[in-house]
Amino acid sequence: MITGLIFYNLIKKGIKVTVESETKFRTIVENVSDLIAVIDHNGNFEYLSPSHQNIFGYSEDELVGKSVFDFLKVEETTKIKRRLQDIKTQKYRVPVEYNIKHKDGHFVLVEGRGVPIIGEYGEVKKNHLIFT
Repeated sequence: MITGLIFYNLIKKGIKVTVESETKFRTIVENVSDLIAVIDHNGNFEYLSPSHQNIFGYSEDELVGKSVFDFLKVEETTKIKRRLQDIKTQKYRVPVEYNIKHKDGHFVLVEGRGVPIIGEYGEVKKNHLIFT
């Protein structure tokens, strides 16, 4: 009975620390002016920082699940696909620069870096795109 209580208290403490940590980092990410996006291997948006709406006019809900390639200049698509492949195969940060279509139709040049999200077994799970 005492062992169960000790185990319960450890789990409870671990959950509290995890929630506090997540809250802290979410607060930071949601309040920076940098653009932070998480995309999957197919180029689909999974997460976008709120700053995307200020710069591109789209809300996160309008972009999540959509392909980044739908918002690029056609001539840049091949270059960006190659950059995403570089991140996946070489597992290192790569510089990225491309034009994203604003909601009103004009293009906005962004530059930053693509950062691989490495999984438990060394595989690249997703990509972060960070633009400053």
